[in-house]
Amino acid sequence: MQKAVVLGLISVFLISVVSGLGENETGRGFDCLNKQVDKAPALSFEETVFSLIALADNGDKQTKLKDKLISFSQNDGECWPKGGCKIKETAMALLALQHIRADTEKAEAFLLKQNGSTIDLDWFLEVDSASETICKISYDNANNSITIGADKKINQNAGSCLSLANGNYWLKISQNCLGKEFTINCDKDFVSSVFFQRRGSDVFHLPSATSSGAAKSFTKHSIGSLCFKEGGNCVYEGSLWAVLWLKKTVEVSAFLPFISSLAETNEKFGPDSFLYSLTGDEEHFTKLAQLQHPNGFWDFSSGVGRFYDTALVLWALQSVTVSSNVDSAKNFLASTQQASGCWNNDNIRDTAFTLLAVSPKEPASLLKPTPTDACSDFKFHCLSAGECENVRGSIKKDLYCSGVKVCCDKPGKKENCDEKSGIACESGETCEGSQVVANDAANCCIGSCVERSEETSACENAGNKCKSSCVSGEKESSLECSGSSVCCESDSEKSYFWIWILLALIVIVAVAIIFRNNLRLWIFQLKNKFSKSGGVSVSKPIIPPSAPPVLPRRQQFFPRGAPARVVARPTIQKPGLDKDLDETMRKLKEIGQ
Repeated sequence: MQKAVVLGLISVFLISVVSGLGENETGRGFDCLNKQVDKAPALSFEETVFSLIALADNGDKQTKLKDKLISFSQNDGECWPKGGCKIKETAMALLALQHIRADTEKAEAFLLKQNGSTIDLDWFLEVDSASETICKISYDNANNSITIGADKKINQNAGSCLSLANGNYWLKISQNCLGKEFTINCDKDFVSSVFFQRRGSDVFHLPSATSSGAAKSFTKHSIGSLCFKEGGNCVYEGSLWAVLWLKKTVEVSAFLPFISSLAETNEKFGPDSFLYSLTGDEEHFTKLAQLQHPNGFWDFSSGVGRFYDTALVLWALQSVTVSSNVDSAKNFLASTQQASGCWNNDNIRDTAFTLLAVSPKEPASLLKPTPTDACSDFKFHCLSAGECENVRGSIKKDLYCSGVKVCCDKPGKKENCDEKSGIACESGETCEGSQVVANDAANCCIGSCVERSEETSACENAGNKCKSSCVSGEKESSLECSGSSVCCESDSEKSYFWIWILLALIVIVAVAIIFRNNLRLWIFQLKNKFSKSGGVSVSKPIIPPSAPPVLPRRQQFFPRGAPARVVARPTIQKPGLDKDLDETMRKLKEIGQ
């Protein structure tokens, strides 16, 4: 009976660990976050930002956290932080205040003034035709003629803004001409496009579709290349957060070239999370799927930790309803949730970010929405900005949607896996190719499904990463990696040492309960041994047992087919030992608790 009880408790524990992140888990998370926010001696800026969004459904909390956030600002809400305004911090504060529909006019004016042209990109114009053609490229009220030969080469520059490049196949756009509009027409059917390249990179990016023009018709291209600046220099992480905020109010296509072209060299900031929210392009979803750890979390090695990075991705994927990647991430969060309900050693920032990503709440002022508040009241649709753009919808700026979603006047296009020319991978299979979002398949693959390899290094099995070298915020572990890689673990992660200690104590107590009779005999024999040798003095003599000593128990065998019998032996009572034994068992139970 006792064994069954212990095994039952262990089973319940294991089931709770592997279950998904449901309402019960998020409910405990919100309870814990409320308690931690109340008892915290001083909240940091990021703790305040994420807690304000996560707990905005509580009117009292909303007011207190809003006031706390304003206290971090300069000039009563103009920019953040006080004494040295930054793009990232100001944008994060705007996202939080925008969520509760607070007045942000001063902060918006400040942030909008911080954008400027980037000089990190080279832009090109390409004009092509199936046969030799004469084209006119117009800008600044002037027409510039060029000839495209049968060999596809351009014969000359097109004014001061467009110079020959790449063996005369393209025209390079001058940096001081990026804000201009270029109009092209040719005497033969033609196509035109603009594209860019980050300096020092061999990768070219095509920001929009190629334009086709019939003979004598026109195509137009305008070049926008903006970023957000601090001290006259573009800042990448700040631009990510600023554009995420800005997308809810204005068109941000001019900022995307800077963000997308520098994404590869700034992976520690999770740029594909932002780009998926901004564009809805599935290449960014594919990249995120490839970067996900087998255990379900994301860790971009930025030093902020896997809980923060996982929440960042889930925040961007809020509109994705069917995905094995999202499910795997939520299972990871369920398995690492503490008994208190929080995550990462009761970390307020990580707990708040996790909750607002997986279970967003409407702010208290919108619990009873008016027609001017809620997007759904007008039968509109809350989508990611990228999804709205992909269906050519218009963003309704004055209507509310939770998280990073925008209010779109058109529904999102939900395609199944077949419509995307993909195949649905089964559980236990992984996608070799591009993983895309589909409404009927958790793992839709443009490519082939292969059996998932279970062979992972000791480092990866422990939830760490194998790299050529560890970066800031990480430390090298002794766990093995394949090849010449080293094992890197985050310095910010909590230690599970005490959890293992607690589990060990639970096992000890369970064993003590099950084998308590044997334990009594062992303690008695041990005390007799030490008493005879003089190693231990006792305050009173040990009373001899009132029954014959227990002989070694023989192994019992039963004939094949005969029912097994268990013969109960009477317990031998030792009056002098009971008090000591009870005291020992009491201490074991206290340790277990």
